[in-house]
Amino acid sequence: MLIHLGLDTVTLEGRGIEPCVSVGQRVEVGDLLCHFDVDKLACEATSLITPLIVIDAPGWRWAETGLKSGDVVQRGDSLVVLEAIASAEHQAVSAQGPKGERSVVLALETGLHARPAARLRAIAREHDVSLNLTHAEHSANVDSISGLMNLGLTSQRSRHWGLAA
Repeated sequence: MLIHLGLDTVTLEGRGIEPCVSVGQRVEVGDLLCHFDVDKLACEATSLITPLIVIDAPGWRWAETGLKSGDVVQRGDSLVVLEAIASAEHQAVSAQGPKGERSVVLALETGLHARPAARLRAIAREHDVSLNLTHAEHSANVDSISGLMNLGLTSQRSRHWGLAA
């Protein structure tokens, strides 16, 4: 699982974030993953939106947590639950690649412009996935920055996206 704490936090070069686990380390429910200075991140990052990305998805699927957009979570609440897929079902999913679809709210005041579009493309390439954004009847793959910008995505409007590895 990749947890990308905030948007554009790479420019902070680790300032305000202290990892408590290392890459590849197995974690259990309740393990502390990191400490972070929320005030520093809120003042210096573009956004506190924190994507959770399952990197090694084959054999697993998202399970419903009951959380809805806007829900407030408390320490210890489950944000993500992964369920093992039965062997035959896993083989069928693996043949076409795992897929997921979510509705999201774009929280960028200026809408989806070149810089965040380029960042989405970089994240998709880094994790070797195909990522599409859909609005109404129009869709664009993140490989096309101009295609994303032509969707005319503005802040606070629901968006649907599909993920396929």
